[in-house]
Amino acid sequence: VGLSALAPGGSLTTVTGTSFAAPLTAGAAALVKELHPAWSPEMLKSALMASARDLGGDFWSQGKGRLDAFKASERKVLILPPTLSLGMDDLTTLDWVRSDTLTLVNTSGVSVSYQVEGPPSGSLPAGISISLSSASITVPPYGQGKVAFQTIVDNSLAKIPSAAPPAVTGLIRCLSATDTLSVPFALLLGSYIDLEVTTTRYLPIMAWFANT
Repeated sequence: VGLSALAPGGSLTTVTGTSFAAPLTAGAAALVKELHPAWSPEMLKSALMASARDLGGDFWSQGKGRLDAFKASERKVLILPPTLSLGMDDLTTLDWVRSDTLTLVNTSGVSVSYQVEGPPSGSLPAGISISLSSASITVPPYGQGKVAFQTIVDNSLAKIPSAAPPAVTGLIRCLSATDTLSVPFALLLGSYIDLEVTTTRYLPIMAWFANT
């Protein structure tokens, strides 16, 4: 996270890593929870992620950015789930399709409307597409609205990314005149081996299944 912190002796040092980020995030979540005791852990996560300041890094290195607990406490509309793991493409099928749904939760007494956008045209690799059920949504006061979408992979065209992890990432965004909600997603493409271990009285027996 690259934040300044006190070091032994009273000097300042720069601290980074998940061991430092985790307690800061837990503390921020506790502050928001105190103001919104009815919010679920997923709602708290959504508020923190939607209010974070983008530092310009990729999702694997910065997540959604730097926490802002005060802005998180002021969130009126939340999107659930706040992140999406689309799982792993099944390379044994010609066309792999997965369906998911995003839920917008309006905690205010005013109706809100959003335009819904998938990844920009050309931003996803060949053979991979996101199909939204609707280009807009209106969420009533103290109500919910849902946006369904499908992830479609044409395995005759899609290539396994050379990066580690071998994943395709992007954002699904909901935009209004005064607010932007974005949900990052990741889809893994690659060969893998499933291992199943069972035991007898004396020796383990291992079976494996390959997807290539």
